[in-house]
Amino acid sequence: MGTYHTTSTSATGDFTFTDGTAVTTPDYEAWYPTSIYNAGTPTLPATQTYAAGNIAEAPMYATGSTTDLKFKNLCGIVRLELSTSLSDQKVRRIVVSANEPMSGPFTITSDAAVISSGTAGVTLDCGSEGVAIGSSPTSFYIAVPENNYTGLAITLWTTGGLTQTLTLKSDKTVVVSRSSITPVTLSFNNLAVQPVDIAEEGAALTIPAETYATLTGTNTSCVVTIEDGAVVALSDAAIAHIEVPAGAEATLVLDGANTLNNGNYRINLAANSLLTIRGDGSLFSSDRVQGVNGSNADLVIESGTVTLLAQGIDQGTSYGGITVRNLTVNGGSLTTQGGANWYYGYDDSKNGIYAYGNIVITGGEVNTNGAYGMRAQGDITISGGTVVAKGRGERYTRNAGISAAGTLTISGGSVTATSNDTSNDSPGIGDRNSCGDIVITGGEVTAIGGSNGAGIGTGATGTCGSIRIEGGTVTATGGSGAAAIGTGNGSAAKCGDITILSTVTLVTVTPGTGATAAIGQGHESSTVGTVTIETGANVA
Repeated sequence: MGTYHTTSTSATGDFTFTDGTAVTTPDYEAWYPTSIYNAGTPTLPATQTYAAGNIAEAPMYATGSTTDLKFKNLCGIVRLELSTSLSDQKVRRIVVSANEPMSGPFTITSDAAVISSGTAGVTLDCGSEGVAIGSSPTSFYIAVPENNYTGLAITLWTTGGLTQTLTLKSDKTVVVSRSSITPVTLSFNNLAVQPVDIAEEGAALTIPAETYATLTGTNTSCVVTIEDGAVVALSDAAIAHIEVPAGAEATLVLDGANTLNNGNYRINLAANSLLTIRGDGSLFSSDRVQGVNGSNADLVIESGTVTLLAQGIDQGTSYGGITVRNLTVNGGSLTTQGGANWYYGYDDSKNGIYAYGNIVITGGEVNTNGAYGMRAQGDITISGGTVVAKGRGERYTRNAGISAAGTLTISGGSVTATSNDTSNDSPGIGDRNSCGDIVITGGEVTAIGGSNGAGIGTGATGTCGSIRIEGGTVTATGGSGAAAIGTGNGSAAKCGDITILSTVTLVTVTPGTGATAAIGQGHESSTVGTVTIETGANVA
């Protein structure tokens, strides 16, 4: 088969070979558009593209013994004349179906495409910007095979997620003839969000791109996939779990009490996807699985109550609460827990929150605990809200409440970070391995180290960048033998410069028993940069 192209816009034109294998001997066959040939199985597409005042790529076929070929239309045209009494509505897509098939593999009889079985309909894609409709009818053209259609149903979706389905009466027949136009006039005056009872769905439900769906009911086997630009409202719904495909930007709206009940991950975010959660309701998950899995994806929580509790089992697999690339919390309430595995509790995968990129918290409430309560390979920035983060476990858990490989900046809000197991040797804020700079310019900060761990700084081992406190109210408590701010109780611990400016409201420090200093060295052989406490700094 060869592909030929013409630039002609008139009824006749010359075609130039562009690709494939050139045809040099008769008889000749030609298909338009190329896609309907479908590798030798001629197929009418299930999705067509909107064209203003016309139809895009009307299916045609030509055959003959010479290259002077005469194309004939394979289908007829349904011209939908659509209007609405609602203002500011734009059509995103139109789905047309009937008791007779409109798309799929076909044969040709008397120049017309004939589909022998099925009831597959046709979708007219009007683009993400949509096509405006109003009180005066707007025309939409769709190519369908010649037939007498019964049970014709037309579903309209707007760019705002509203939808309505109109079905012709059972005693009405719409007659479509090849190479002719059949007008159908309809008014969509009751556009609204239509709830979907997921109890009536199977094991998989896909919400198409740029649509809005409300899901209600219980189906704990149903996996809901939210495609790019789609908005899904959960309204007292219980489902298995949520999938967001690669590159998609999806929104989840919470209404009422909702649960996630099944699957390896409760929310699975494919590469370069983004999920935004908002609403007035709640979302709850508790099981031995990861709450959110998306190491190369982003999660934003704007509002709502989100609870993701992972569980662990002795000397076996346990899970993290949230693993993403970037996490942003602007409001609402987020509670997340990594698996409390008694032997493997220090494993990175068991954190309450783990970000391969950055964590930004500007408001709301965050309560997280795990091997690390909250950890980022990039920066952590907290400018508002209430944050409680615990690095905890029952054995060999040696991680901090909050740790950032990049810069940890706290400029507002209330932050409590603890490493609270008695066998622990990690700081409340910092790391027993390695962390970047810590900068506090405002807010209320409480940091409590575990046994041998500083309140802010290092554990018995590890390296911390510089610590700079410029404002806010800070309370730091060291574990046994550890400084309140500085190094933990170990000779290998290293900390950069420590600076406290006079602009602070109050810094209260309580070193662990036996610590060399409250600010600076916990262990006398540990390494600390220059300690500067500016004259007038309120340090108690």
